[in-house]
Amino acid sequence: MFKTMIIFLEATNSNNNKNCKITGAMPKYTHPLIYDFVNYCRDIIDIGDSKIIVNFKQVKENEIGFVNFANVLNGKNLIIINKNASHPFLLKYISHELTHVKQIAKKELDIKNGFFVWKNEQNISIKEYNDIIKRYDFETYKNLEWEKEAYANQNNILNSYLNSDSFKNLNDQNTDPTLKFILQNAF
Repeated sequence: MFKTMIIFLEATNSNNNKNCKITGAMPKYTHPLIYDFVNYCRDIIDIGDSKIIVNFKQVKENEIGFVNFANVLNGKNLIIINKNASHPFLLKYISHELTHVKQIAKKELDIKNGFFVWKNEQNISIKEYNDIIKRYDFETYKNLEWEKEAYANQNNILNSYLNSDSFKNLNDQNTDPTLKFILQNAF
């Protein structure tokens, strides 16, 4: 326990983590993995150095994660991830939601006059979007232009990360036995 706390404190105080905060129900031994992955995603997704808050909590049934549109517009890049997701899923959905953070921050995705606007073209109304969500119409949802990019990123970025020096270094340098087990067996 003491060794795990030291690793967590080192990770929390690291300069690499100053623009990432983890809140909620994710065990502390997983924090170095989350920090490393968010930092890896920064360049690939082009989200810059803006602060990212990853909150792990219980979400609605059939939800894995989400980002609050209004919060991103106000500079609060808070993403919510299901606390019960497996490690591969939670990393996938972090990259998925970070894609939406980038889209909103760069005004690729916007809301104007009750419509979602994708790259300056009106797409669907908020009402239509909410109907898709209520019906759990996954096929329509995943084919929304902004979702296509996010779903592509969630798979491509995880695969890239798992083959990266960043992941290898985290695995090699980590001494926490629980995180070491996760790194070597969950992916």
